Amino acid sequence: MNKDNSRPNTGSKKPQTNSLEVKKQEELLKFLIANLPDKSRNKVKSILKNRQVFVNGKAITQFNHLLEPGQIVTLGKKYTAPRSETGFWDDNRSRRQGFDCGK
Repeated sequence: MNKDNSRPNTGSKKPQTNSLEVKKQEELLKFLIANLPDKSRNKVKSILKNRQVFVNGKAITQFNHLLEPGQIVTLGKKYTAPRSETGFWDDNRSRRQGFDCGK
């Protein structure tokens, strides 16, 4: 007797887009509720409270944070920087953080 315990893929789960671009000036909570119709208001507030919402890479917990057009809102447990943002040294940061660069 050969039993296959794997579940067939029914396709009921939608692939989730975890990055959203802001098109107009709007408060964060209103933006999230409008763009996450499958989530309740309480669930969205919980996501905010648990630091799972990032605006341009910065965790935001304030529900009335004002979003500006062009900003990127990312959802997830931990922010993962796009490849272009990773790297140890940044031309603008080396001296700003108090590192003595040999001068």
